[in-house]
Amino acid sequence: MVLAFAVEFVIIGLILTNQSAVAAELSNASWLSFIKAASLPIALSMAELARVPLAIAVRTQPSWNIKVVATVGVLAAVVVTAVNLSVIGWNTYDPRAC
Repeated sequence: MVLAFAVEFVIIGLILTNQSAVAAELSNASWLSFIKAASLPIALSMAELARVPLAIAVRTQPSWNIKVVATVGVLAAVVVTAVNLSVIGWNTYDPRAC
């Protein structure tokens, strides 16, 4: 479980670093643009952080209703991770940014 949380925190760090770099590249970068650019990644980071407890709930909850909801939550968090990491990869290797 420690490893799962460690991986989540690394992914969260990557998301926030990438979005900060994108906000810094804006021509009118100010502290307000950093706040605006950080609001979505912070929300996405919270979805990342919720994945481990949801996965634990899938395994430990006796109620099938809670298991189904937790499974849907885990799948949604997987989609969030896939999109975030693809955006980071796109920003990293975008030939137009060079």
